[in-house]
Amino acid sequence: MDHDVQNNVTYYYRLADRDFNGVITYHNIVNATPVEITPGALASVNFNLQPNFPNPFNNQTTIQFEVITNGNQFVNTDLSVYNVAGQLVRKIINKELAAGYHQYSWDGRNDYGVAVSSGVYILVLRSNALMKTQQMVLVR
Repeated sequence: MDHDVQNNVTYYYRLADRDFNGVITYHNIVNATPVEITPGALASVNFNLQPNFPNPFNNQTTIQFEVITNGNQFVNTDLSVYNVAGQLVRKIINKELAAGYHQYSWDGRNDYGVAVSSGVYILVLRSNALMKTQQMVLVR
């Protein structure tokens, strides 16, 4: 970390690492230009659903996704789990979220708090008129 930098000034760095045998490897020079970010200035430009991890999972899995807005500050977002028959198993979230990255987890339970059986489940993310899906494997 370089704490002594100024905004709008380009800095050049060359990184090196040393392995357990003491051998040093030098990497290419990289540059960085810090800029001041005002609160709310970072907005998502992608609608994305990352692969859950771990997958397959036993009791719990982490779900990360990114939502965008249509100029509004918040967007209604639905994150749900379905079985392979297309039946709703669990509605993880259904609320307005700010644009950006979000992380939730699923504990392998349905909407009634009952642990579901091992199998393949479909994760569906809906936001605005966009939708992404992915498969998750639960192993008990």
